[in-house]
Amino acid sequence: MTKLLCIIGLFLLPFDGFGQLPVFSEDTPDFLYQGMDNVVSVTLNQVDPEMVSFKATNSARISKYSDSLFAVYPSQIDTESVLKLYYKNIIVQQKNVKILPNLQLSIFLKKEKGGIIKIIDIKDFHEIMLSDSNQGFEDKKNYRLISAGLTIYNEKGQIIYSGNLRENIFNDQVKEALQKLLPGSRLVISNPRAVNQFNQSVQVEAFKEWIVTE
Repeated sequence: MTKLLCIIGLFLLPFDGFGQLPVFSEDTPDFLYQGMDNVVSVTLNQVDPEMVSFKATNSARISKYSDSLFAVYPSQIDTESVLKLYYKNIIVQQKNVKILPNLQLSIFLKKEKGGIIKIIDIKDFHEIMLSDSNQGFEDKKNYRLISAGLTIYNEKGQIIYSGNLRENIFNDQVKEALQKLLPGSRLVISNPRAVNQFNQSVQVEAFKEWIVTE
């Protein structure tokens, strides 16, 4: 009955702009993390943003950051939650999403394989990347590294660089140390800190080591 009323309501809506309705953006995730703000964006299609609202089931808290950007904060783990998009108080779209516990980002280097990286590759990269293990790929849009400790050991186990990185970009000292590496050298990242789009801290694996090979 509810679905029928929604369908009837859609036909009664006066179309704005080019006759389109707001929709969830294509990058809307299929899952949300419990205990943190999750980004959900809306494509307004030129409708009045004051007429657009957003709700979620299972007691999820909703915050509005801009006309088209919302944050969903699930407070409990359930099998799923339903995101509901409203225009003029009528549902125009809904999406089922899973609620997952405790996001933890992984750190990786381009072209590494299980903590091993070839010497030709280590000298040709300039940044540390973050990966959401549930998505399985680098995520630059939602998360960013803001600091980390980096220690570089040569093939004899001697420290040739030790310092703190700002963001994920290597400074000139780090780049210079990388050019000196030989097979058997190691890179160690410790105490990394990362934030999401709303500058809220997110959990990152606390330690990562790479071994350089030929």
